[in-house]
Amino acid sequence: MSVGSRTTENCLLGVTLLELQLAVHQTLDCIAGALIEIVGVKVRRVNGTVWEGNVHVLEISDYPDAERCYAWLEIIDERRLTIRVIPHSAEADTATKAVQVAHRES
Repeated sequence: MSVGSRTTENCLLGVTLLELQLAVHQTLDCIAGALIEIVGVKVRRVNGTVWEGNVHVLEISDYPDAERCYAWLEIIDERRLTIRVIPHSAEADTATKAVQVAHRES
């Protein structure tokens, strides 16, 4: 899917901020707003492999339990990727913890 302009400033491996916002909307059924920050994260998965990447912290509205969420790109294989989205919560209150929560659930 190609949405929005693809520039160095708004593109992460071919995914624009608009595409991240759309993924947030589809996953959480809420409105994704402004980008708050981008956080570099490195975590060890349960299987021992290391995941390293940038987590985008976004404002959200019309979501009952959070005012922000964490979204990032994960490569599945050479031809596929997914955008993970986790709402801010007591268990996922930082970008690093959001990635850890997602990897426990997968």
